[in-house]
Amino acid sequence: VNKGLQQTEVYAPVIISDAGIFNTYQKFLPRHLQEEPEIQSVLGMVRHGMGSFLVFVGLDGTKEDLDIVPTNFWMYKDNDLNSL
Repeated sequence: VNKGLQQTEVYAPVIISDAGIFNTYQKFLPRHLQEEPEIQSVLGMVRHGMGSFLVFVGLDGTKEDLDIVPTNFWMYKDNDLNSL
């Protein structure tokens, strides 16, 4: 962990990372652990996930006033959903 200009090592029996498996294993682990066959085996079984973002819109008025229906929109660049 970088603390100011110093690096501090923090030890824990269990680490929970929300950075994703690839970032965690390939960027945060020491090089000698990244090269372990068990680590490489785990990384070989997964693939990068699909990125996404959410947009929430607040409107001033009821759905009746605005003549809209509550809904969600899911948009993809093509219709090959198996490739996602």
